[in-house]
Amino acid sequence: MDIFDYTDELEFLKDYYHLQGMSIEWAVIEITHEKTPQDNCLKPGLIIKDSSVFVNLYERKLQVPLELGGYSRKVYPANKEMAGKNGEYTVLVAKDDQTKQMILPANFILDIHRECWYGEWMEDGIMSL
Repeated sequence: MDIFDYTDELEFLKDYYHLQGMSIEWAVIEITHEKTPQDNCLKPGLIIKDSSVFVNLYERKLQVPLELGGYSRKVYPANKEMAGKNGEYTVLVAKDDQTKQMILPANFILDIHRECWYGEWMEDGIMSL
């Protein structure tokens, strides 16, 4: 199956991360650095229900919440909403704290994952030099 054959982003992500049969939901990941607050950031993610790990979508890997010294990595369940005139943006908003929100391109999942998922379309596109 090709990445463009999926009509549901969550079904694609379940396949990509081998989470078939598991319950997942959107998340906002908050990274904070006590000594370098300019490095604080929010990232899109997935919560795997009944699991101690979550998916960091930007880094394409599984992680755990962490608090170590002045560094923390927390994950918050989020709602995903479409925004913009033609739905050109996706907004992830933490359910319990609406100040934790991200505005992303509507196709951010494709932007992050398409070059990691082989498809014949690549032969005539990005892989040809």
